Amino acid sequence: MKIYRFLSLSISSFRSQKVSGNEVQRYHRKRVETAGSLIAQLLPKSIHAVTPQGFALKVALFVIASSLNSYLNL
Repeated sequence: MKIYRFLSLSISSFRSQKVSGNEVQRYHRKRVETAGSLIAQLLPKSIHAVTPQGFALKVALFVIASSLNSYLNL
């Protein structure tokens, strides 16, 4: 499946350029890795949890709190 995007050469002319699936994947992968990196920088060095469920709960709540924090700081 080919995806077409239009590049503006002048005001009245357009040409289509094929974009491969790898370029689209690379674009989305970079956004996901950047978001993961930002969250990893905000995480504390250690998380004290007794059970795996407690650890998952703390990480999930921290991700939600940091998302709200970044949303409110816009």
